[in-house]
Amino acid sequence: MTLRFAFYTTAELEEVLRQRAQQVGVAVDEDAVAAIASRGKGTPRLALHLFQAARRVAASTAERGPLHAAHVERACELEGLDNIGLNTTEQAYLRLLATAGKPVPPNVVAAQLGLPAATVARVTESFLLQMGFVERGKRGRELTAAGREHLDRARAITSAVE
Repeated sequence: MTLRFAFYTTAELEEVLRQRAQQVGVAVDEDAVAAIASRGKGTPRLALHLFQAARRVAASTAERGPLHAAHVERACELEGLDNIGLNTTEQAYLRLLATAGKPVPPNVVAAQLGLPAATVARVTESFLLQMGFVERGKRGRELTAAGREHLDRARAITSAVE
């Protein structure tokens, strides 16, 4: 028997987030729900983690009222998430492939990231492969055009903020 697990859609994650907000009695702006869901990487656990981080940010401010997109943005900064929810390890993975400019063997990627190869293959690569940012080849992992575009956009956003 083979089971295939599918990632949640953004709309499904938004519904999960609305339900959780209602359960815990927190008012949340729709912009905040959309911002969290878009960074949830199709996984309720990650979206709910970011929701909790945004709640902590909101609690640390003196303002009252619903959770806002600004709280989500600050939580992302503190968590090291980029504009689509990639964490620091995933971002480092993409930068590693970009600087190599050629296929990189999986064991070298794992060593550079300081993680076991199995963890890189099962955890770090899964979303990057789904998004089409990385390709698995016979000679190793390679950054795709989509991955390069994402890095360029992330650099542009970082430059604009600074």
